[in-house]
Amino acid sequence: MPVIDLVSWNAILSGYVNAGRIQETKSFFEEMPERSILTWTVIISGLAQNGFGEEAMKLFNQMRLEGCEPCDYAFAGAITSCAALGALKHGRQLHAQLIRLGHDSSLSAANALITMYGRCGVVEDANTLFLTMSYIDSVSWNAMIAALGRHGCGVQGIGLFERMLKEDMLPDRVTFLIILSACSHAGLVKEGRHYFSSMRDSYGISPDEKHYARMIDLLCRCGAFTEAKDLIESMPFEPGVPIWEALLAGCKTHGNLDLGIQAAK
Repeated sequence: MPVIDLVSWNAILSGYVNAGRIQETKSFFEEMPERSILTWTVIISGLAQNGFGEEAMKLFNQMRLEGCEPCDYAFAGAITSCAALGALKHGRQLHAQLIRLGHDSSLSAANALITMYGRCGVVEDANTLFLTMSYIDSVSWNAMIAALGRHGCGVQGIGLFERMLKEDMLPDRVTFLIILSACSHAGLVKEGRHYFSSMRDSYGISPDEKHYARMIDLLCRCGAFTEAKDLIESMPFEPGVPIWEALLAGCKTHGNLDLGIQAAK
């Protein structure tokens, strides 16, 4: 098979993945007469990022059985699957294999490991990895802040966020979503208000529905329903399911029956 043909097949496979057409991706992959390391990496990463972690892990193992040595990006895809599945044991095994194969300096694999350790609740390991990385990017910062915020270390998460800003690393939409979540889990209303306002005022980032939902969740957790309602009414778009779910959850927690019925409707 000419090399150009395999390049074309891989390009089409990537197109299906980027479009989120996972069924077509899997069918097309099965039809491919030849596969390269890029082929395997695209399908494994695509499945992992779209919620098909078990299938991604099966393909990762199949790739190795067929004698194709994974690159760091393939490892990152497999580790992402472990994060989604909460498979800490497998994630640790992949980490050990990364080191043995000399891929432990890979930024993409390290970022996936931070996310995996964070989601599995091993925040200390995530932090150790973060501190020893030779280079960190915005994904690294986001992953570590998320790990802290997810497990009740909201104050530490905010501290890391402030350190990120001091090191001239600009936050993006994902960063603000993560820091608002950290504030919500830790009940840090004052800080949450500040970061929500600074999105637009300091960084020119317009909050989307997910950001509003996180802020409303924070307010409702603390019983600030009037402020939450005012925020919903000020939104530049019609509230969707995430907004009403956040409001409803707060009403359930604080026994606000009347507002809860409105949110449910």
